[in-house]
Amino acid sequence: MQRRAAQALQQLAQRLDAWQARLHNQHPAQRLARARERLQTLHARLYSLLPTQLTLLRAHVQQLRGHLQISALRNRLAAARMRLAAAQARQQQTLRTLLLQQQTRLDALRRALHAISPLATLERGYAIVFDAEGHIVRSVRAVQPGQSLHARLADG
Repeated sequence: MQRRAAQALQQLAQRLDAWQARLHNQHPAQRLARARERLQTLHARLYSLLPTQLTLLRAHVQQLRGHLQISALRNRLAAARMRLAAAQARQQQTLRTLLLQQQTRLDALRRALHAISPLATLERGYAIVFDAEGHIVRSVRAVQPGQSLHARLADG
């Protein structure tokens, strides 16, 4: 009898551990951390493209330098520098725009996750009630008088 009770208690403890792990993985902070990591990866990829494009533009400028006379080269070099500066400005603006869009998207995801999070419900003063088996109690009809219940509140 004690052995059965110990086994049942161990099974309940394992279930509780699994539920806690699941709840932890679904926590908005965890999802937000994963989204932030994806944003940082995209950010790094965008920055890695800039040197390649600048290298291509510089190589083109060098090729032109070899084919032109010195006086014409000065004019064209100035124009190439202006194009390069304009291209860099456009790239920086594009990068800022993309980062702003990603930040806006991340903020929207953060708000959406917070809105559907059971933790947000708990923060508003509600509780999640569990029966002795760890199932969520959704109605008073699901419990009997004197039945053991557990409540989860915002602070524990």
